[in-house]
Parts: sequence; structure tokens; C-alpha cells
Amino acid sequence: MQRGQAAIEFLFLILIVVVYLVTVTMPLVKDTQNSVNDVSIVAQANTQTQKLANTISEMSLLGTNSMQQMKLILQSDTNIGCEDTNVYFSIKLKQLPYPTNCPLGVCSKTIKTPQNTLLDCRFTRLIGPLNTTLSIYKTNTGVTVAIQNE
Repeated sequence: MQRGQAAIEFLFLILIVVVYLVTVTMPLVKDTQNSVNDVSIVAQANTQTQKLANTISEMSLLGTNSMQQMKLILQSDTNIGCEDTNVYFSIKLKQLPYPTNCPLGVCSKTIKTPQNTLLDCRFTRLIGPLNTTLSIYKTNTGVTVAIQNE
């Protein structure tokens, strides 16, 4: 009788440990996964924005009628746009608590293009999710950025 009772108590103890691990670790894993997703989206938006700014800089140095195409991929809740001589992105984060450099859960960054470049964006801003091709070309007056299908 004692052996059976010890085996049942051992199984009950294992059951309590498993329930504890599931109830405590699963929410932590989910929070960590959401944070990693936020970081990944911010990194991708930064890369895409930097790539656009670099392409604009290259076009400003080339001759008139030069053109280059660029594939642009944006995740959800990501905005990319340009105004004046700047290219920028902003992202709404999903995971609390927000980092101190992203007040109210919105991370943004502005990248300057060469100051003598007159930038003509044929869109106000692009909102993700989006997978498109941009045409960046040099004109007599500056650099134009347009969605290829335009």
C-alpha cells in the first residue's frame, strides 16, 4: 500500500510542476515573441528606409534621365514616406512596455538625403503591409520617387 501511495504522490507532484511551468512560462514566451517581432519589424523598416535614402543619394549624383528601381517590402503598421529632403519611417509597436525612445509605442526615424537634392515624392506615404517596386529617377529639377505602376 505504501508503494502505491508514494507513486501516486510522485505523479501528483509532477502534475503540479507541469501546471506551474505551463501557466508561468507560456505568457513569458508569448511576450518575448511579440517583442522580437517588434524589433524585427523596426529593423526591416530601418533597412528599407536607408536603402531608399541611399538610392536617392545615388540618383542625385547621376545625370538627368538616370533611373533605378527598388523593391520595397513593408510589414503591417509600418509607414514610409518622404518630404523636403528627408525620408522617414514610423511604426506602431504591439508589445508593452514600450521602449523609452518610442513614446506611446510609435518608433520613427528620419534620414536626410543630400541637402542640394530637390525630392519629389509621388506619394504621401506608403502603409504596410506592402510589397511594391519604386522607380527613382533623376530629372532636370531633382530626384523623383514614384510607385512603378504610376
